[in-house]
Amino acid sequence: MLNKPARAKYGKLIDERDTFLEIARENALVTIPYLYPPEDMSQGDNLDKPYQSLGARGVNHLAASLLNILFPTDRPFFRLTFSEEEASEIDDGTLAQIDEKLAEIEKQIIRDFDTQALRSNIYNSIRLLLTGGTVALSHLDGNFRTLKLDQFVIKRKSNKTLDYIIIKDAITKERAIEISPTVVANQDKKEYFLYTVQQYEEDGEVVVWQELEDEKLSKKTFKKAPIIVVVTNIIDGEDFGRSYVEELAGDLNTLELLSKAVAKTAALASKSIFMVSPDGLTRGRDVARANDGDVVAGRATDVTVLQSQKGQDLNIVFQQTQELKERLGKAFLLSTETFPDRQLTATEARARVQEVEASLGGLYSMLSQTLQLPFIQLIIQNLEEKQVIPELPTEVDLNIVTGMDLLDRRTKVTQINEFLQFLSMFGEMGMQYIDMLALIEEVARGIGLDPADFVREPEQTPMDPQAGMEEVVNAGVAGAAQGLGGGVGQGVQDMVMNQMAQLQGQQ
Repeated sequence: MLNKPARAKYGKLIDERDTFLEIARENALVTIPYLYPPEDMSQGDNLDKPYQSLGARGVNHLAASLLNILFPTDRPFFRLTFSEEEASEIDDGTLAQIDEKLAEIEKQIIRDFDTQALRSNIYNSIRLLLTGGTVALSHLDGNFRTLKLDQFVIKRKSNKTLDYIIIKDAITKERAIEISPTVVANQDKKEYFLYTVQQYEEDGEVVVWQELEDEKLSKKTFKKAPIIVVVTNIIDGEDFGRSYVEELAGDLNTLELLSKAVAKTAALASKSIFMVSPDGLTRGRDVARANDGDVVAGRATDVTVLQSQKGQDLNIVFQQTQELKERLGKAFLLSTETFPDRQLTATEARARVQEVEASLGGLYSMLSQTLQLPFIQLIIQNLEEKQVIPELPTEVDLNIVTGMDLLDRRTKVTQINEFLQFLSMFGEMGMQYIDMLALIEEVARGIGLDPADFVREPEQTPMDPQAGMEEVVNAGVAGAAQGLGGGVGQGVQDMVMNQMAQLQGQQ
């Protein structure tokens, strides 16, 4: 436990935190200024606008890309499985019932995730993370909150693991009295500060309590931290993370300066000033007063237009800005090659993910461990407390199925497809050794579907073996012939026709 009040600890760590906060504000100036506004900004004040929009577009695009990878909407992004060690000691029937129950819990968790519209909170958190390097997500009092750098301080142990986090919230006197009437009974303040402390214990549990006027108000122990601290690029000896935008600060600041110079030069160049020779026959007053179509006495050579003569210089600036935009576009994945019309092979998809991972400098791998996994664990803990789902035993493992893990599953589907093509060359002799139900379920899981929603058990299939068989031959096998190749597809079709003939003979 902390040996000093939270207010004192918070004040001691402010100086270190403010160093990173100032960097975040500088990063925001060339990307999205309102993410980290100036300290003295009042509500409704106008912020300085960047002269280029590439920084803002890059942060938004990269945040959206990471959100879609970590928390996709078109497929499950995690699975609950029984540990292999424990599963080996359970019979198949019981294990099937456990898997079915875990699948139901997965659906409930996904429904809760979608109902609370958490993706918008996570999207904003990723934007703050890319710009500031550290962000916190809290789920206390039943609400999810995104906390910026100016709202908390953290302290790490020598091994970089978290020791504690302190959140500072300004509350009204009415709210303070509601929380602790005895603490503020004799106070005349109009604003109070509520400190929330999350202490990480050696056994893996976390203790959370709040302090008002240096007095502890509540204390609770959790298995999983209700306040998640997400960082990028931690350096030895530092408690806060270095942001992704900070790595690109050189190019962003240079692009901002050049864009500002070009904008001002272009504004000056757009101004039209006519010069009239004082020794000429043309009077400047006549030129100034003339409207379209008027006839003015004078000589054309007496009148010239003032030019800035900066065209060559602007060409150099333009080339430099184009190079900067190209480099920043690659860094923010704005210039990522579009996917071809055909479906990517497993090797191509894996290469794409590895390319993204290399471009982001390990950012995705870090977020999968510091944001994705803890966030799902937090949702599960919340639903367990509300008794929406039963408390999961320690034998249940939480597995992430996005990114490289998802590619591994799709690779398995590809391997199954190649295996079936090989077996089809042997006709009925090869296919008779296949457990078709297990095969169908594995393919469904590999492409992100729940087999329980589509696959029937053998006892649920129609009694008439020919029921629906004609449609399978006319539609499904025809599709197989196109997908597997003419010769192999024809072999599969012949095999199905032979099976139909055998069924008819048995009748």
